[in-house]
Amino acid sequence: MSSWYSAFQDDYQLLVLKLSHAGRCVGFVPWCLRKRWGGGDTICFLGSGKASSDHLSFLLDPDKRSAAVKAVAQWLLASSSQGSPSVGFKNWDSIEIEGVDASDETMSLFVAECQRLGMGVQNRSDEPCYAIKLPETLEDYVKQRSKSGRREIRKGLKLIDEGNIVIHHVTPDSFAEDWPVLVHLHEARRASLGGTGCFADSRFEQFLRQATEQLLKAGRVSFQVAILEDRPVAVELSLLDEHSVRLYQSGMDPEFQQMRPGAAILANLIRRSIENGLSEVDMLRGSEPYKERWLGQPTETLSLRLFHPKKSAKVRQTIVQVGATLKAILPIRSATH
Repeated sequence: MSSWYSAFQDDYQLLVLKLSHAGRCVGFVPWCLRKRWGGGDTICFLGSGKASSDHLSFLLDPDKRSAAVKAVAQWLLASSSQGSPSVGFKNWDSIEIEGVDASDETMSLFVAECQRLGMGVQNRSDEPCYAIKLPETLEDYVKQRSKSGRREIRKGLKLIDEGNIVIHHVTPDSFAEDWPVLVHLHEARRASLGGTGCFADSRFEQFLRQATEQLLKAGRVSFQVAILEDRPVAVELSLLDEHSVRLYQSGMDPEFQQMRPGAAILANLIRRSIENGLSEVDMLRGSEPYKERWLGQPTETLSLRLFHPKKSAKVRQTIVQVGATLKAILPIRSATH
């Protein structure tokens, strides 16, 4: 998150709240404030926007969760009052949060408290997150796949095990040399699909490079490069914790698409995750068809908008509602002509 803010800080102002009880820290709310021309400012989580963070929530002592979310909601209203010590934040009029798990009790309590205090609330279903629940052995996972799926994963692993594809695991010492490979292969893959990748924004590359380098040194990153005939053909960058590996960024050389190097590198990641005792491969948000093919199970996510009870914020809420309605209607009308 600090790497993200370092790259995107021109558009944001820090708004990180520390919560204390009886002199003891019981939580943090990792927010920032996005400036808007001609309107009130918007509160959002650090890591929003280009980083497309998922599973966003407050960081709280579970025993103090209920009291903490109430304190945050009450502080939000007090901070916008004249004479508040939080003068820099008094102009906020909305909170926008994407990537919230629908089952997150902390965020549900927070939204309920904001509604009780008179704030307007809108929520809509977002694209689901998908996660592969890992069994105890690789063979147990393979058996769950369809016939073509079993063939896909066995073929990918065979390419690796027989040395046709060599997997290079990036280390802190090789990071500077390997980083451009990720950027190149990601952009090449996106260009082959007729678009541009995340790295077209230099700020995104600054953010992810800094974050990856730091997390790699801490042992919290899986960074693999698949090499075929001395040429990098696929790359995978994932985040690690005690239980999960989370697929964050990838790339592939379109010239080698028939070899399915992306499938090989994902199969190898699943194998290593099972061997290391992890419980899931989190494929994060997005409804790409390959996720269900690899047995990813969907988890519902929400996008939330909360509006200050003041008049100007209510006007903005109405504008947002009208915009959402038009967005839903116009495609239907276009399809009838």
